[in-house]
Amino acid sequence: MSTRQLRILFLTLAVSVLGSLGACQKQESPPTPQISSEGPAERAGKQIDEAATSAGNTLERGADTIGDKAVEAERKTGEALERTGEKIQEDAAKRK
Repeated sequence: MSTRQLRILFLTLAVSVLGSLGACQKQESPPTPQISSEGPAERAGKQIDEAATSAGNTLERGADTIGDKAVEAERKTGEALERTGEKIQEDAAKRK
């Protein structure tokens, strides 16, 4: 290769590199104004969602409490039935 061809090759490579670096720079765009996309219906919907979630949580806690009370009542009923059964057996034994 001659000196002239090397210079043209170098110049072509330099322009290519500089052009590709220029294309990689982030382009500044003007800031977009913040527009509230939340209208009255959206706010009302959010309030309804919050109320439904709150009500659901309250119902869940109530169901847990009722479940605990039902388990306790079942245990007490079972104990009472046991005592009644024992009394019946004692009375039956006394009658013999």
